[in-house]
Amino acid sequence: VIVCVRLRPMFVKRPDGTPGREATCQRVVEMEGKAEKGVGCAVTKIYDPADMSAEPRSYAFDRSWWSCDGSTDDPERPGFR
Repeated sequence: VIVCVRLRPMFVKRPDGTPGREATCQRVVEMEGKAEKGVGCAVTKIYDPADMSAEPRSYAFDRSWWSCDGSTDDPERPGFR
């Protein structure tokens, strides 16, 4: 079994310009590093939305993709708002 994950951008605005249901959501997932074989990220971290300062849970999936590029406010952390 190979486990793959993909993080997609939240739908902040609808095509008509009105706020999407995710407009008030916070990002609780981060992906870091480069996988050994060059396929996606090495570590996926998931934060507790009730306590963002707590240590996140870390996972190493077989393949992980961050698909939020293009929705950036911070070029060092694409998709971070």
